[in-house]
Amino acid sequence: MLTYLKNCKCAFKIEPLEDSWFDLDELDKHHLLKPLSPTARLLLTSDGSMTQMLEALTFSSASMYIEKQGLLPAGHTLPDLISRADTKEVLDREAWLYAGGKKLIYAHSLLTVSERNDTAIDSIKETNKPLGKVLREDCVKTLRTSCRIGTVKSISISTSFGISPETILWARHYKLNTDSGIEGIIFELFSPELLEQ
Repeated sequence: MLTYLKNCKCAFKIEPLEDSWFDLDELDKHHLLKPLSPTARLLLTSDGSMTQMLEALTFSSASMYIEKQGLLPAGHTLPDLISRADTKEVLDREAWLYAGGKKLIYAHSLLTVSERNDTAIDSIKETNKPLGKVLREDCVKTLRTSCRIGTVKSISISTSFGISPETILWARHYKLNTDSGIEGIIFELFSPELLEQ
């Protein structure tokens, strides 16, 4: 995922700080997480719906603004994302999650498109609701695996969060599997304001 982010034509340039990335099973060894608040550690390591967690933390409904969305040929994306032979395309979406009137998370998702999940992908493409909310409302069971946590720099994303362009930001990426046939990789980058709660 980190190599993809460096080389993709994303709306925002992201520079992963590679020596800072680690798997969830390495949490007990990783000193960088210790200064973070319990809320921040929970957000970074959760395998549940980020949308639901945002709503619980802010006591407000989460909303989304789609920065960029489009379909890519399956061969132009991450090799390890495509585990199904019937994948035709990948839905590539960059979005901002808001809650309490504030921009709190930048999310970049790559979701497989196949005949098996055409209907589910269409409902995601045609709505401005966050992915987690769509899956929850459609009663789709989800499994998040291969979560990695680390830090990045992004002048444009930091500026969008209203903070110094040189701020080091916490991020994570994970694989998403669902019982509706949707598979994908999700990359989330967190506003420091959210992690300070």
